[in-house]
Amino acid sequence: SVPHEWIKKVLTMYKIDPVIRNFVGTTMNSWKLIMSLPNKKEELKLDEIEIKRGIFQGDSFLPLIFCLAMVSMIRMIGS
Repeated sequence: SVPHEWIKKVLTMYKIDPVIRNFVGTTMNSWKLIMSLPNKKEELKLDEIEIKRGIFQGDSFLPLIFCLAMVSMIRMIGS
């Protein structure tokens, strides 16, 4: 799981266009989920949970960002 702050830093390190950086940063700040468990009588729901680490699975754009973050960490460890 990659911290969102690291993802933002990596996008800056790789000189990704500021429009894309701002888009990713803004959307990451709004990532939330609600867990629910349906049963026979009623659906149980937890309070909204903010996502502060990691990326959504199944998104076609974010695996690239994840790879950039991992490559950067590997380079830092190796040097």
